[in-house]
Amino acid sequence: RGVVLSRLSRGLELTRGGTGAARARKLTAAAASQRLRVQARWVASAAMPPQAYEVHQHGSLAVHIVPALEDNYVFVLHERNQNRVAVVDPSEAKPVSVALKSLGLGSAFDILNTHHHWDHTGGNLELKQECASCEVFGFEGDRERIPGISVELKEGSSFEFGDETVHVFETPGHTVGHICFHLPRANVAFVGDTLFAMGCGRLFEGSPSQMHESLQKMVSAFSDDTTIYCAHEYTSSNARFARTVDPNNKDLLARSEQVASLRAENKKTVPFPFSLELATNPFLRCEDDDLKATIGMAGENDASKVFAKVRALKDNF
Repeated sequence: RGVVLSRLSRGLELTRGGTGAARARKLTAAAASQRLRVQARWVASAAMPPQAYEVHQHGSLAVHIVPALEDNYVFVLHERNQNRVAVVDPSEAKPVSVALKSLGLGSAFDILNTHHHWDHTGGNLELKQECASCEVFGFEGDRERIPGISVELKEGSSFEFGDETVHVFETPGHTVGHICFHLPRANVAFVGDTLFAMGCGRLFEGSPSQMHESLQKMVSAFSDDTTIYCAHEYTSSNARFARTVDPNNKDLLARSEQVASLRAENKKTVPFPFSLELATNPFLRCEDDDLKATIGMAGENDASKVFAKVRALKDNF
């Protein structure tokens, strides 16, 4: 069978078959089509005042949310004490460039990539051309797949960002080279496509056991009140699925209703506290007896096997 791209912005979801060359051609064609569809929004955004970009304050760190493509979020970080700026996962250059100029933050910035997929790195090279000092941070094993990478990172890496120290976790699963950025002082984490609100990333390159381990690494590292920034607005769909495997979870039902209200008003569901995920995300609740019974795994003590079953159910949801 040929390669079928259902929606590139939803994680490059590919069916089986097709040659690498054919896949690359279809990726390129779909990417071009995607850009054409959002050009009108870029033009409209050119006149956006700074207050039009939703911003969240975490001590000296401000996080501005820039919508991109159909459901991506790009994050512009501004550490005000030392006036450092970084862009997390720029899927496209134009909306980010417009935002940086509108916010008065375009003179110097770096780029942080969680993984190599085009909808997280597509703006790298064009943005680098706008800033001579721009460094691109990414996983060392993806040096051939992340455009413009100049600072290579791995598990345990850390670097200074103004008064913040950024800690790097390897979180393979969605891709084998996925990483996350944790800023403990601000108590925020940028998790790319590893963790979503009530969901987790599709496994394109990694295994269920790898993804389960990556999520458990977050459980160990993050406090309940850590603010999570994921890269896509998938929450409504995730909530619908979560209710099918965890139907007796009252916290999940309440959150689903809240999400429905927010999305009905076209409001964002990102960011969110990690505590909400611990209470409502089925991929973090693989030891819950009710959930295991619902999916036909009552008595299973291996949480990684439960995770694999939940992930398989989500893939076919």
